[in-house]
Amino acid sequence: MSLYKKGTCSYCDDKNKTLRPSPFMADTKAMMCEHCWNETKKEYAASNGEYIPYFDSDKDEYEKLKNSKQNNKKLSEVIKEIEDKEGVDNY
Repeated sequence: MSLYKKGTCSYCDDKNKTLRPSPFMADTKAMMCEHCWNETKKEYAASNGEYIPYFDSDKDEYEKLKNSKQNNKKLSEVIKEIEDKEGVDNY
């Protein structure tokens, strides 16, 4: 499943929206529009302090990965570049 796509939101049924997979692990096939995402983010933060990232939080990494696929770059190379950028330790 791709990170972003156009379609109908699984939560509000609005059509022709930019969607991304639901932040809820139980909703493995659900796609959520930005409006529903932001409302869920506010509700979770207010109710129990759980953090849901911004709707576009992984967009740059996704676009980079998508473009690298087109350039025949190996996934492991792209992951290494992202980790190096973020300073992630490899154990």
